[in-house]
Amino acid sequence: MINVGPHARIYVSALAIGSMLVHSGGETASLVGIATGGALLLVGLWAMVRVAAVGGFLIAVGVTAHFTELDTMTDLQNIVFASVALFIPALVMGWAALTAEHEYEYPLRIMTRQALQASLFAVLCMAAVPATMVMARVMTPSMSFGPSTMLEIAIILVAASIPMIYFFTQEPRTSEPNQEDAEPE
Repeated sequence: MINVGPHARIYVSALAIGSMLVHSGGETASLVGIATGGALLLVGLWAMVRVAAVGGFLIAVGVTAHFTELDTMTDLQNIVFASVALFIPALVMGWAALTAEHEYEYPLRIMTRQALQASLFAVLCMAAVPATMVMARVMTPSMSFGPSTMLEIAIILVAASIPMIYFFTQEPRTSEPNQEDAEPE
């Protein structure tokens, strides 16, 4: 379990916004959109207003997704670029934006087991297309094909549905009742 203070959310979000700005391609519209969304997110985090923080998050991520050019997810370079430019910053900014409220002014706890599960889930989704293409080429070496965008999306959705089924069929962990809560005999 890791405790995160309120100022750490602002610093981490600023780093994520910087990563999005660096990888945005340098077009004026993308820089203005990401900077506007990032500023709104940071003001929302500073003032502890969740609506402003989430609005800024959505603007910044939407603009970044629009201006990020990814041709295929079979290339390792594109996978790393998608992770660094969009996925990791969006994950960090979304977490920070959704916890921006006065009720969360205490140090926020990050559960390491759940964070590890989410990270493995993300790696599985990112590696699904290349792994499927490698398996297809091993099974049919004489066949030459390039996956379409729709095929890549379908592979990612199937790869995402398998762990989701696993996670949703698990029983939630419950803590043992406290001795003080037990009824006297």
